[in-house]
Amino acid sequence: MELELWQAALLQAIVIGSPILLAASGELLGQRVGVFNIGIEGVMLMGAVGGFMVAAEAGNVVVGLIGAAAFGAGFVFLFGLATVVLRANQVVAGFGLWLLGLGLSSQIGRPYTGKRAEHPIDHWEIPGLHEIPWVGDILFEHLWLAYVAFLIPFFIALVMFRTRHGLNIRSVGEDPGSADAAGVSVIAWRLAYVVFGGALIGLSGAFLSLGTTQNWTPFMTSGLGWIGLAVVIFAGWRPLLLIVGAYLFGGLRALDFIAQSGGWNVPPEILTMLPFIGTVAVLILGAWRYRHRPDAGAAPRALGQAFFRGS
Repeated sequence: MELELWQAALLQAIVIGSPILLAASGELLGQRVGVFNIGIEGVMLMGAVGGFMVAAEAGNVVVGLIGAAAFGAGFVFLFGLATVVLRANQVVAGFGLWLLGLGLSSQIGRPYTGKRAEHPIDHWEIPGLHEIPWVGDILFEHLWLAYVAFLIPFFIALVMFRTRHGLNIRSVGEDPGSADAAGVSVIAWRLAYVVFGGALIGLSGAFLSLGTTQNWTPFMTSGLGWIGLAVVIFAGWRPLLLIVGAYLFGGLRALDFIAQSGGWNVPPEILTMLPFIGTVAVLILGAWRYRHRPDAGAAPRALGQAFFRGS
């Protein structure tokens, strides 16, 4: 019985970790070109409500997911205009994006609040693999978008470290002045990848409203966006380590499920706090490592810095 409980807990870790992984992948793309967006939570909410609305009106979940990506990309485009083109402070603009997303998603989603998704994301069973004892049910019976979320960091790593295109991405985030001198349009590259990252973050929101919960409720992300931000730092801005971080934090969120199923005598408030305690711990550890070993800081050197031609 105990083994079955832990199997269910691992399953929940993947279920909860998958939208975190999508959000972290989108944030990583933006940060790799030097743009620091702390408004992930608001973008996720816009993707969640946008995807739910479009799927409900179109009667098709794929169209709904495209809508979620469009909502996320369009919402982040405003942030990109402010920070990349107009060179506003990225942290302040990110807070504005977060607060705007909280309020705007609640307002436009009011007619859909509490409704059930009529066209949710389907579960896929990987033929043959889902029958493997002990792990088949855990690893190979998920929403199909969870498999996409798992593969995206591999694709990002391939492009970023094995192609000329990826070299341009890294150069824009590390030394935008040199990239500009080499003929790379820093403004265009930053804006493009901030928007593309916003599309992935929007999909992470739709994973919740069309997949995990299959309904829309205001503030349904419950801090997952902030956890996604921490996962990027935990991974040291390396795409493949996003997978480890997302499922690890997903496991921390799943502890509440374990406690309820196993009858643990632990206050639920403590378990709810664990992912956010982990988030703070990751931030403190990252700052400590950089202070004592500046060479270990893997963050792009131009992260958070506005680009001025000739600078």
